[in-house]
Amino acid sequence: MKVDEETGEVLWSNRIASSGENHESSHDLVVAADDEIYIAGRGFNDPHGEDMIIIRLNGQTGDVVWDRFIGGNGELEDRAWSITLATDGNPVVTGVTSNSVSSADFLTVKLDADDGGTIWSVSKLGAYLDTIDYGWLIPCANGDVIMANNYWRSGQGYNIILERYAGADGSQVWTSEFDSPDSASDRIVQMIADETGNPVVVGVSDGDILTARFNAVNGDLFWTAVFDGPVGWYDSAKCVTLGRKGSIVTGGYVNGGDTSWDAIVIGYSLEDGTELWHHVYDGADSQSDEIRGLSYADGHLYPVGYSYSSVDEMDFMTLYYYEEEGTAVPENWANGASPVAWPNPFVNDTRVTFSLADRGQLQAEVYDLRGRLVRVLADREAAAGEHPVIWDGCDEEGRSMATGVYFVRGRCGTARFSTRVLRLR
Repeated sequence: MKVDEETGEVLWSNRIASSGENHESSHDLVVAADDEIYIAGRGFNDPHGEDMIIIRLNGQTGDVVWDRFIGGNGELEDRAWSITLATDGNPVVTGVTSNSVSSADFLTVKLDADDGGTIWSVSKLGAYLDTIDYGWLIPCANGDVIMANNYWRSGQGYNIILERYAGADGSQVWTSEFDSPDSASDRIVQMIADETGNPVVVGVSDGDILTARFNAVNGDLFWTAVFDGPVGWYDSAKCVTLGRKGSIVTGGYVNGGDTSWDAIVIGYSLEDGTELWHHVYDGADSQSDEIRGLSYADGHLYPVGYSYSSVDEMDFMTLYYYEEEGTAVPENWANGASPVAWPNPFVNDTRVTFSLADRGQLQAEVYDLRGRLVRVLADREAAAGEHPVIWDGCDEEGRSMATGVYFVRGRCGTARFSTRVLRLR
């Protein structure tokens, strides 16, 4: 479905079912510059069983422009895991296709955006069939693409493999394989491109959190960083994003022993992989907590995931950190008390009171969940003591904001403050 980002209104929805059994599942999508949408996943393709499926949708109406099935040699599960757009606007998809119960190929295919026809196709033996994500893509500036996957070697278990394919014909530019020194099992769980297009992968190496940066030109390894949790048991990365001031931020979980799995975020130097900081979060009931996604906006880090509790079991979890000069601490860490908002939730307006320890320039602003500035509430000299500001639920243009969570942030000298408010309509 397509949803209006300002109001949450559903603009259109489309439920697509293939022939035969209902085994459809989408795994990734990409939106083109002309608002067309490309979806990759798996679908039932009678009589072949489950095949990779790629669908192009009209971004304005949600109608199917074309769909394409791609399958392996057997009647087992084939899955498309990742899709991207090459610089010429044509979609490239990668996934896994089966040869037999124990044999599978990586398959990367470039399709014609107009009709879904094959431009080129590259397969490589060594994939391992599973129901978790296998396959990531990065488009290169010259039209090439970089594929990453988990490579199965008998006697070694998983290794991580990256390959770069020429945009014109899919010919292999280079291949790079990561195997830890002791030939322990290594697995990738996500890949992104840094600011210069070099691939950064995160995952697991011998039960520890792995972060590695490769050279996009020749596939050489720049550096690896391994993080072992406090009790030395199984730890895993789950996501990665680019931080500020030349850093990489990895999220996941570590085993805390008595506290079970604890959520963790780690900052590394982009240049050499030196650890800059890390922060571990243990939920209220010291059960399993895990980071599954990272968003970085306006100097603030928003890790999201889940946290188990004894009452509600698995709950949504959103953390909020302030990163400054290579350190990460909660945003409400300050030289004064956290601001108090009342009423909260609110309909018409809310009064947010800041308690300042010293005189200074008080700046107060409202941000949405994506880190975008909504409204400036104050920018004035203030003496020590309590200072209330009022937000009427509108942006700088006087438009009433949608129902949702917003952050009211304040700064005064070296002190920083933050509180959440819930806007209702």
